[in-house]
Amino acid sequence: MGMLVKDFPQIKENVALHIKSLSEWVGGITHVSSKEQMEFISKKSDDLMTYAGGMASGAAVTLSSIFVFVGLLPIYIYLMLFYKGILLRFIFMWFQPEDHAKVKETIYETEAIIKNYLGGLLIQVTYMTILLGGLLLLFGIKHALLIGVIFAILNLIPYVGALLGNVIGVVLTLTSSTELGPVITVLLVIAAVQFLDNNILMPRIVGSKIKINALMAILGVVIGGSIAGISGMFLSMPIIAVMKIIFDHTIQFKQWGILLGDQRPARSPMTFPIFRKKKDIPTVPGVEK
Repeated sequence: MGMLVKDFPQIKENVALHIKSLSEWVGGITHVSSKEQMEFISKKSDDLMTYAGGMASGAAVTLSSIFVFVGLLPIYIYLMLFYKGILLRFIFMWFQPEDHAKVKETIYETEAIIKNYLGGLLIQVTYMTILLGGLLLLFGIKHALLIGVIFAILNLIPYVGALLGNVIGVVLTLTSSTELGPVITVLLVIAAVQFLDNNILMPRIVGSKIKINALMAILGVVIGGSIAGISGMFLSMPIIAVMKIIFDHTIQFKQWGILLGDQRPARSPMTFPIFRKKKDIPTVPGVEK
């Protein structure tokens, strides 16, 4: 961050060059002169500043809520551990004694999933920062470590976070460079590191048999964000994983566990013999079927 602030004068010059190039490109396509473009921008500047002010105030509220959540998190964890017996008794009292063995198995499985997932996220932030920041440093990208840290943290939010991390990485690179080569390098390095993380490192570290399909993961992130903001986005995946475990261990909600998972059937259920359309039986006039 200190390097970014130090390079601010150069960033302003680079942004001015990019805006000039964009203005010339727009003028070549639409035949609108740069003067007319600047007049249009100046007319909309008041609305833009008002919108930016609202965005800034919203971001400040979000940051403050994150700090409050992080500050209270140790208290939540301590109290949940302190009252663990009461919570477990509350859960067991909802079920008949003959079902307690299955409830106990579900609780142990949930505990293992949460431990593996949250521990894996901490390890993921570390190696993503080192891998991405180190590779970008080797390629001579400015603010490489800052891009690595931002992407590693945003990558904790499934799918949506990776997209935001790519956008922020491109913006930081554009503001510090007048060429497109570094931008392409950043995108390729991020894609390579993300492929390595998704297909090799993270599955081995977490080691979870619970897999959530992409559609339900994105919906969970959106719903979690609307309910609890940024903290809801981060916690959406472990909550969905716990829900899937509970659904898989119950008969009346088993179909919901299948909906959350990513285990697709070998063939479409519509092709089962019971669903096949039977051919009409030819009839003879005057004779009943």
